Amino acid sequence: MKKQINLLECKMCGYKAKSLHQHIKAIHKISSKEYRNIYGQNCILQIGFIPPASRPKINKKYSNYVKQGYKNQREKLKKIMNFYSKEETKKILLKNKKWKKYIGRTKQRTLLRDNVILYKSIYSYTDFIKNFIDKVPTLPQRLKFIVEYNYDIEKLKCGCKKTYTFNKYCRHCPDNGGDPTGTFHSEKTKRKIRLSTIRRIENRVRQCCPNYNPKACKLFEELNKKNNWSLQHAENGGEFYIKGLGYWVDAIDFKNKIIIEYDENHHFNTDGNLKEKDIWR
Repeated sequence: MKKQINLLECKMCGYKAKSLHQHIKAIHKISSKEYRNIYGQNCILQIGFIPPASRPKINKKYSNYVKQGYKNQREKLKKIMNFYSKEETKKILLKNKKWKKYIGRTKQRTLLRDNVILYKSIYSYTDFIKNFIDKVPTLPQRLKFIVEYNYDIEKLKCGCKKTYTFNKYCRHCPDNGGDPTGTFHSEKTKRKIRLSTIRRIENRVRQCCPNYNPKACKLFEELNKKNNWSLQHAENGGEFYIKGLGYWVDAIDFKNKIIIEYDENHHFNTDGNLKEKDIWR
């Protein structure tokens, strides 16, 4: 049995939803701050979030105590000049599978408390990874790099061997399928997802209108003048929607039976070839 959720109600128009932030901005053209100035600072605009005015005050004494603790830790780390060797670091982590103890939330503090020299050794030997990947590596990623990859940066390469990542695939890998969850959908399932999403948007107050490229519209108008066509596009009659596929056509001429698709850079792979899903489309 599904749990019933009490939706929030907009005091200006009676609209109900789990979150009112976007509704207020899009429909009433005011910010959340202005809305609270009118109806009170304790107005809840999103389920699960406490309004700023209702939040408990910060305990400055405790806050300063925590800040001082972090400051002491940094000073303690600066004084440490001796490190374990790479082999010793790996050996300590592998002993009784100790490295698994430091995977999880707030485990950095646990590692600092247990062995400061080990902490400094792990970070000093793995700091260079941030030169190869987009984000600063987390402690679990650093541990995995030492224990499983044996300090070998080449083992961080993805399936297509073009990007360094801790994941199996990067967004350029042809085997990735473009699905961040790792689930691969068939073309039939993808079409159902598209159609259900469009139906959900169309049932709302505002009309469903896809994004379009103004540069493409200028090009279509030039083609109309040059070839005496009658291309219908976003700025000329609106994009034509194919119900059976769940796609909007960039430009279509019904009289001359012409369809044109304008593909931007994100439709191509890193090697310059059009992506398979765009070719199919």
